[in-house]
Amino acid sequence: MSRPLPLRRSALLLFLMASAALLLAQVFSERPLAGVLLGALAVEFLANRGGAGWSPGERGRRDLALGLGAGAAAIGIVALLGVLSGKARLLLWSLDITGLVTGLLGALALSFRDELWLRWATGRLLAPHAAPGVVLATQVGLGVGLVLGDPRWTPGALALALGLGLLSTTLLRATGGLVASVAAATAVRSLAHPTPLGVELRWASGSLASLELASGLPAWALAGSLGLVALAAWRLSPR
Repeated sequence: MSRPLPLRRSALLLFLMASAALLLAQVFSERPLAGVLLGALAVEFLANRGGAGWSPGERGRRDLALGLGAGAAAIGIVALLGVLSGKARLLLWSLDITGLVTGLLGALALSFRDELWLRWATGRLLAPHAAPGVVLATQVGLGVGLVLGDPRWTPGALALALGLGLLSTTLLRATGGLVASVAAATAVRSLAHPTPLGVELRWASGSLASLELASGLPAWALAGSLGLVALAAWRLSPR
């Protein structure tokens, strides 16, 4: 942004982003993909209005590979530990092309919407008016509120949201762009639950069928794995 917006307008834009994302998801509850896609478009429109829109940047491909690798690594650690400990089984099913496209599109739209709103736009709009610690606390608070706003929330889902937020924030600061964090979140969402890829990690107890409603051992294990990957990304990133 060339010129910071007044704090009131920044706060209003963030409120409108949250309202649009949550309202559209509620209105299209029977067609969740439509609600997520429209919510992502609405958040992007409002972010651009505030000068907090995103661009892939010059390192888009490298950041894309970094994000996909980080998300896949976090899932891989959990899958390996789950199978070796006997807490999970790896099952193979037939490939569903239609489900694959729909699932990946939904994961990408949801990840883009939340990363743009919760972290990118929030950071860009509030940075001129608040200390970095306050901005980070606001980003964390929004993410926690998004989980607690669902009456079906679980402690595991809250821990998972914090772990994913930690990885996303680390990638944002390491790359200076949104591509890596969106890619990481998309990879985690696409690989964590039974996927149209024909691969399912079935747990003896608990579930990762939805990150927002994850529960039990797999939720806590993935939260810890995301934290470890975030730590590795932070240690390896140039400072």
